[in-house]
This record gives sequence, structure tokens and C-alpha cells, in this order.
Amino acid sequence: MCIRDRMVTVGTTRFDEMINEIDRPEVYEMFKKYGYTKIFIQYGRGNPPKNFSRVEGLNVEIYDLKTTFSKDLNESDLIISHCGGGTIMEAVKAKRNMIAVVNDTLMDNHQMEMYEKMTAEHYIYGVKSPKELKTELELLVRKVQEVGVKPYPEPKKDLISQIIQELF
Repeated sequence: MCIRDRMVTVGTTRFDEMINEIDRPEVYEMFKKYGYTKIFIQYGRGNPPKNFSRVEGLNVEIYDLKTTFSKDLNESDLIISHCGGGTIMEAVKAKRNMIAVVNDTLMDNHQMEMYEKMTAEHYIYGVKSPKELKTELELLVRKVQEVGVKPYPEPKKDLISQIIQELF
């Protein structure tokens, strides 16, 4: 069995509903079932998870915020995250599989726009609310392992200079 790492993150915000859906013994057992041996859980400004230490054979590291966030993200082959633009872009640029969770309690529900565009293009998988994790998480983990996500396109570095040259 290959060693797999997973990262769960809510960014710098508070998203206890997502953390609580992940922090269940049956979810940790499911992670083990799919070969995950290490999980980083960044709970941001919210409450820390409570059940992670009850699962044998799974190394779980929890923290609120830390400066090595990017290192943890790059060491993980699957990111489960809030649907924040910064975290999503960091994960897809690092070519990581991602399952994003919309925080539908935020102002104007702006994460839904990011969710709709990125899932429609198959750059990420996701759910529209943390409540959906209970029924959808295992299916999404299986999809990630069997299919993966579409690679995010590399930026066109000369695009602006090309546009300027065409104007003149």
C-alpha cells in the first residue's frame, strides 16, 4: 500500500461545521480504508477537533494556523478544504486533488460561485454544504483515487505582451 497524506483546512477563518463532519471516528476509519496514513487538520480560528486521537494507525496532526501551511499542502495528495479562492488556487496550482466544501453561512454565499465554476471545469470535486459530507465524502474520495481531477492550465506568461503588440 502506498503512503498517502491528506490535509483538511478551513484557511484562516472559522468553519466548525466542516471540521465537525470530518472529526468523526467513521470518517477516520474511511481514510484508513483508502490507504491514508497521515492527516493534517488546520482548524483556523474555530474549535479544534476532539476525536482524532481515537483512531489507531492514523497519524493526525492538528493546528490552528502555522507558517508551514504550504509545506503541508504540498506533502498531501488530497486536500479537503473550505471553498476559499486562495486555498483552491494554491491547491490546483500545486496539482493536488481537492474536495471543497462551501461555507454557505458566509456573506453573499460567495464561495458558491467558485464551487460552481471549479467543479464544472473538473478542477476540483466538492459539496455545497458541510452537511453533504456525511453522505458524499466517501464517494468523492473514491472518485479522486479512481479518476482524479483535471489539471489546472498553466498561465500564459506572455499574454499581456502579446495583446499589447497586437494593439500597436
